[in-house]
Amino acid sequence: GWSGGGGRGVGRYANLHWLRMGSGKERERMMQKVQDLQLENHINFTGYVEDPIPVLAALDIFVHPTHEDAFPYVVLEAMSLRKPVIATRVGGIPDRAGPETAGRQHRLGQHGRWDVLRGPSAGTPG
Repeated sequence: GWSGGGGRGVGRYANLHWLRMGSGKERERMMQKVQDLQLENHINFTGYVEDPIPVLAALDIFVHPTHEDAFPYVVLEAMSLRKPVIATRVGGIPDRAGPETAGRQHRLGQHGRWDVLRGPSAGTPG
């Protein structure tokens, strides 16, 4: 897990790097948690990004863990770049993404609460 201090919780995920885009209400709390756990070498915060396409293009996978969002267009942007997308099933995400892209569907709060969405060539989620 990611719970140990000094980055000790990283373990077998030492090569994993997270990038947090945006300036949502949880940003400050998340930044403090990363600092407390000494995970600054594994998690970066960009703040607001005017043009997310170049950032999305550099990612291996896109995660959008929102609890409320009418429809985050960034999900479609990531899918248009053929990036695998993991997103909560809220707002218009399931409707706009379409049934042909939905790998797993779970309501927010259920066990396994993530939807795994894929673009046309992103492959089948595990």
